[in-house]
Amino acid sequence: NIKCYFLRGILLMNKKRILSLVAATMLSVAVLAGCGSKEEGMKDGKYAVESKADDKGYVSSLAIEVKDGKIVSADFDMTNDKGSKKDDEGYNTAYKAKSGIDSATAFKTLGEKLVEKQAADIDAVTGATGTTETFKKLAAKAIENANAGTTDKTVVE
Repeated sequence: NIKCYFLRGILLMNKKRILSLVAATMLSVAVLAGCGSKEEGMKDGKYAVESKADDKGYVSSLAIEVKDGKIVSADFDMTNDKGSKKDDEGYNTAYKAKSGIDSATAFKTLGEKLVEKQAADIDAVTGATGTTETFKKLAAKAIENANAGTTDKTVVE
C-alpha cells in the first residue's frame, strides 16, 4: 500500500510539472508573437501625402503623426493659390447652407475618425461625401507610407 501511494504521488508530481511546462511554453509563444506584430505595424514619424490639383485648382493634403505604432493626429486640408477652403468664408457659407457642414468642421471630423479607427476605411462625413472619398485615398497612402517608414511627401493620383 505504501508503494502504491508513493508511485501515485510521483505520477501526480510529474503531471503537474508537465502541465506547468506546457503553460509556460504557451505563455512564451504568446509574448513573442506580440513582439513580432509590433515590428510589422506603422513606424513612428510624420507622414504627408497630397493629391494633384482638382479642376478648381485645389490640392488636398493629409499629414499624420504616428507614435507607438498608432496614428495620434491627422491634419487634412484643401488649398489653392488663394489659401485654404477652411478660411474661405464665401465658399463655407454657401457650402454649409447646401450641405449643413462647413469645410473646417468636415476636415476636423475626418481627421478624428482616422485617429479613432486607425484605418482609412472610415464612414463618410454627412454633407462631405466627395471630400471623404478624397480623404480616404490620401489616408490609405499615408498609412501605407507609415507601414513602410517612408517619410517623403507622396503625391496620390
